[in-house]
This record gives sequence, structure tokens and C-alpha cells, in this order.
Amino acid sequence: ARSWLPFPAMSRDHFNIVDCDATLDEAPELAETVIAWMISEAIVVAPDSDIPGWPKHYPGGPRLGEWAVARESAGDVTLQAEGVDVEVGRQVFFNMSADGWPDAICPKGHRQPLLKGDFDIVSEWYAASGPARVRCLTCESAYPATEWSFEPDFALGNLGFTFWGVPPLGPGLVERIAELLAPHRVVAVAGTL
Repeated sequence: ARSWLPFPAMSRDHFNIVDCDATLDEAPELAETVIAWMISEAIVVAPDSDIPGWPKHYPGGPRLGEWAVARESAGDVTLQAEGVDVEVGRQVFFNMSADGWPDAICPKGHRQPLLKGDFDIVSEWYAASGPARVRCLTCESAYPATEWSFEPDFALGNLGFTFWGVPPLGPGLVERIAELLAPHRVVAVAGTL
């Protein structure tokens, strides 16, 4: 059984931008598109070496701070930012600083606890080889796991960009990456591990 809960040694601020609709087959190409744009905009810089496979890490670039919510208080973000990890493959993106587990909300709007008896959307997501379908306990319809929404911040996806050690990023970055990934549904998840 795969453990999907990270147990970090120390607290770290992070900001995830997740493509909830990318398939396993299309995620690598979409990741390369977004990374090429971020390198061209100096949000990240190309790593010194290109190690095959995923995740890939890209150091923060000199213009990363321009995407922060409070640019004037961001300071020299390139000195403090750890950079961006690009995850390709089934992942769960979440905020460990949130109080308790999020609620899962089916596409018809029915709310239920994320982990409740026979309802375990995370295990279904990791166990499936295709689009994991999860049955709503209220309407009894089955929906792809990536079509569910979650409150507070939580996302399932085959493609995610995790910005480490950055000040809060503004909506402009999420919107621009969503444009690059269109027509896919893109979710932002921020927090502290």
C-alpha cells in the first residue's frame, strides 16, 4: 500500500498549481509547455543537468517575485525561493496546515467527508490505472475522481507544479498557466507542510 501522507522534517511554505484534467499520457508534454514558458519568463531557470523522469526541480528565476501577491514586500525572492518541482503521475496536492480533512464535493454539489467508511477517494485515485471513478454516497452516481472539488484546498491530478519557499503568489500566475493548459480545469492549493 502506498503511503500518500508526507512527513516533512520541518515546516515549508508551498503553492501548487494542479491540472486536474491531464491524462497520464499528455501530462509530460503539457509540463514541458509550461516549463518552457516559465523559463522564457525567468520565473524559473533551467537546471544544471537534465535528469530523466519525474519529478523535476527547477531553481527559482530572477522574475519569480514579480508574481507574488505583495510584490513590494516580497524582497529578493530568488535568494529565498527553493524553486519549482514538476510532478507528472498520480498525485495528491494538499495543505497540511488546514484544520482536519477536506470535504469532497461531487459534480452535482453533494458534500461528504474525504475519508468516510467506504468512501476513500484518495485510495481509489491511486489504485486506478485509468480515470478513477468514485461513487457519491448521496446521489450514488460515479464520477471521475478529478471532477470532484474539495474544501479546503486539495486536488488530485496527473500534473502539478509546486512552488517551494515563495511568498504568496497572485492569481496572475495561476491564470497564465491555466491559459497554457486550457481547456483543462486548473486548481491552486497553497499552504504549509
